[in-house]
Amino acid sequence: MVRTSDPKVLILFETFHLNSGGGITLTNLFKNWDKASIANSTFSYALNDCFNNQICLKYYSFGSSEIKNNHFYRIFFNIGVSGEIVAKLNSFNEYNKRNKPSTFFSTIKLYIKSILNIFGFETNSFSYSLRVSPEYLAWVKEFNPDVIYAQPSSKATCLFIEELHKKTRIPIVLHIMDDWILTYRNGLFNKLMNSQIHEIFLKLLNSSRALFTISEGMRNAYKERYGKESMIFHNTIDIDNWKSFAKKKFELGDPIRILYAGRIGIGTYHSLLEVVKAAEELAFEGCNLKIHIQSLNIDERYKKKLLTSGIVKINTPVDYQKLPLIFSSYDILLIPIDFSKKGKQFLKYSMPTKVPEFMISGTPICIYAPTDVYLHKHAIEHKWAYIIGENSKEAIKKGLNELMSNQKLRAGLSARAYKYALDNYDEKKIRSKFKNALMDIGSLHNS
Repeated sequence: MVRTSDPKVLILFETFHLNSGGGITLTNLFKNWDKASIANSTFSYALNDCFNNQICLKYYSFGSSEIKNNHFYRIFFNIGVSGEIVAKLNSFNEYNKRNKPSTFFSTIKLYIKSILNIFGFETNSFSYSLRVSPEYLAWVKEFNPDVIYAQPSSKATCLFIEELHKKTRIPIVLHIMDDWILTYRNGLFNKLMNSQIHEIFLKLLNSSRALFTISEGMRNAYKERYGKESMIFHNTIDIDNWKSFAKKKFELGDPIRILYAGRIGIGTYHSLLEVVKAAEELAFEGCNLKIHIQSLNIDERYKKKLLTSGIVKINTPVDYQKLPLIFSSYDILLIPIDFSKKGKQFLKYSMPTKVPEFMISGTPICIYAPTDVYLHKHAIEHKWAYIIGENSKEAIKKGLNELMSNQKLRAGLSARAYKYALDNYDEKKIRSKFKNALMDIGSLHNS
């Protein structure tokens, strides 16, 4: 008998929101899924950004039954209450008013994190541990999923997934977005931490039924490193919605406006600041240009440094549905990746979530990134962006000048990027492939 309904999927940790690559990709991959066939288990703070009644209705908030604060963290932080939350109008808002940490506690956590990084500890695992509580196990068994889907990001999350698998024998699917496993190499105890995390992650990988990766580069890296095959699932786009806003004219505005949209942090902040400083010099030399930033929850330390430049403006947050119009209204879209060892390790094989959206917008894309990261190589191969691969202010200025002065170049980049998005990121094709993959895995469990 052929199953026609959507497979029942339990999603761990990442949740449905539009504030980061993992959440956006998750939201787009599970769009139009049968709501009764999805359940999501996550931390209370993550529920802040969840959609009410959009993708999923059944949530479990990890709290005191599953989370144990380690060391001095238990003095400062209230974990919150465990249990199911059924999505309804304002349910998450009401829940998070009760569980939202104070600014004081958030500041303390930031300083503790900085100290831990000095010693090379993996912050999340040092601050807390997770266990599968009897209450949560009963909740999972009642839902009775065909597949457990997870985007692991720490030692604690890996151990939790492994424990849940042992207690349920439900097949696991891991989806790797960024190469977080290689980012813990600094500090006094880095060798010990790296060894522990790799051992735990490899054990989980061997327990998993399937591996999904974000790009061809990530797939090849994990094949070489762990001997594991994987399927590629990246962000998807609603072609019909985005293409109606695509840029058609390539005359520059006055001022020339460059947009960076996305997360500001590990792997992106330093390169973004370098572009800002180079563009500031161009402005001083007579080029009328501005850099706008479209990002949610920017760390105040980063915001202060970026805003010291008079050419930078941080835009107010907007609804995701307005991005097609916003992206196509700019002259250039910027994708920066840090040249530092830690930044490259984190994003070396990633394909940023915004890439399909940038491509389909029709606005010319400029990449400032090391030559040995996958994004750089992909853009070279498919010729969809202007690339600055040298880590210097003069190279940035030269690259921006060339891109701004050559309308034919901008139009050509736009056309190739637009076509690549049409051919490779159509949500209908990718979601069908994604659903079929999970259905195949779930059917093996139920056979």
